[in-house]
Amino acid sequence: MSALPTPYGYLAALACQAGSSNDMLDFVKAAYCENSPLAVEEHCLILMAYDKTTYRMRRAWRDIYSIENVEQREPRLSELTRRFRYHIQRELMEHCEHLISLVESYLLPTCTPESRPDQFVLYHRTIGDYARYMAEVSNENEQGKFLHRASSAYTIASRCSHVSLSPIDPHRLGLEVNLSVFRHDTLSRHSAVETVIAALLAARDHLRTSNDRPHQESLRILSLLHRNLETWLV
Repeated sequence: MSALPTPYGYLAALACQAGSSNDMLDFVKAAYCENSPLAVEEHCLILMAYDKTTYRMRRAWRDIYSIENVEQREPRLSELTRRFRYHIQRELMEHCEHLISLVESYLLPTCTPESRPDQFVLYHRTIGDYARYMAEVSNENEQGKFLHRASSAYTIASRCSHVSLSPIDPHRLGLEVNLSVFRHDTLSRHSAVETVIAALLAARDHLRTSNDRPHQESLRILSLLHRNLETWLV
């Protein structure tokens, strides 16, 4: 950031890095209750820190799930592993709900599609991402509501990005990556491929007809879209 972070912004990001989502949420609430809202840059730092913690929790859940499947031959060990997986699952679900609550209650109200379309897209994409993470680990009875929640958030973000953001804007491209993964996992490979191809063609046409130079982050995301497309077309 160009300026020093606010005390609550610093503490919130620090709590995220320490894996304490409860404290993070408390610091953000305190900032807004005292009428000292965080800067956009601080919002992004908090989301980045949260993503790192979430990645570790999702990876732990997948690892334990794989071990559980291997140990099915030994019922006692399998049951112990299953209980531990449920423990991680509960923590992950609570973690995701905390983040969605923070975004909906404190971050989204600070922007509109007209005033800050980039942040509006980022926040709705984040809601979609975390609802998708909950769907990944939830049972069949609950999975549907999380998938619907994710789909709704992605749709809102997509509409705004196509109206207000350049095809090479990193927020729009990041959304295209996550939306295509969501469609690949929940709809079909064909739907995911269509999403990626449309994003790549829009970016190519924009670069051909404008003087805009893509950000380094945009180039990285375009490369990721290409790699995903190659994988899904195999």
